[in-house]
Amino acid sequence: SEARARRFRNAALSLSNTGGDSTEVVTVTARTETGEPLTKAEYIEQADAICRSYNGQLDPIREELEAQLRSRDFVGAADTIGEAVQVARAGVEELEALPKPPGDEPVLDQLEDLRQQSIALLARNEDAIRDEAVDRSNSIVRENESVDERSDGIATGYGFQECGQAQD
Repeated sequence: SEARARRFRNAALSLSNTGGDSTEVVTVTARTETGEPLTKAEYIEQADAICRSYNGQLDPIREELEAQLRSRDFVGAADTIGEAVQVARAGVEELEALPKPPGDEPVLDQLEDLRQQSIALLARNEDAIRDEAVDRSNSIVRENESVDERSDGIATGYGFQECGQAQD
């Protein structure tokens, strides 16, 4: 039914993201010129550039997913979610490779844990969409929204402009 397809579309569109909405692709070095630890400002600048790059990769995936769900291509949608999982994992791995500013490890570790939870939930949603399990998918999306809210709050509090900011 159209209502069922709409629920799937809404459920699946809760793609894990590193935040922001720019499509600019940026290559980033993970250290300062002198090899010193990153300052908080440098860390935010480099992390936000990584997020901007990966969000640019996720934007067309979201569009493809929406079209697949509108046409009720659940197998294709599940494959597209799988692609999003891979892109999101690569982005999170780059973020985790950045040297953390001294003293900021606890908050950044918490943010990393939430990003990993979000990716795991996205992977579970891939299976739910493939199985056309609407209730399971909706439950996963609700759980991921809660994780994203916590992640967004931490990211905003830390000072990120791109990373962890919810996508519209």
